[in-house]
Amino acid sequence: MAQIGTYTEQLFFLIIKEHPKDWNRTVQGILSLPKTYPGEVIEAACKRALSFGVTRYSVIKNICHNGSYLMPVEFAKEATYAVG
Repeated sequence: MAQIGTYTEQLFFLIIKEHPKDWNRTVQGILSLPKTYPGEVIEAACKRALSFGVTRYSVIKNICHNGSYLMPVEFAKEATYAVG
C-alpha cells in the first residue's frame, strides 16, 4: 500500500471516531483514490475535508475531481485526531 499522508491519516481517525460501526467503506473508498489521483492530490483533498469537518467519501472524491484541493485552507485551530 502506498504511504498515506498526515492529513489523510487524521481524516481516517476522524471517520472512525464519528462512524464507529460503518467506517470501513469510506476508508476503503479513500484508499482506492490513488488509482485515479496522485497522492499529493488526495492528501490536499483530505486536508481541505478536515478543515470543514467533512468525512464523506463522495465529498473527498469531488474535491479531488473538481480541483478545489488547490484552494487555500484555513483551520480555526489545528486539531490532532490521533497521536502516533
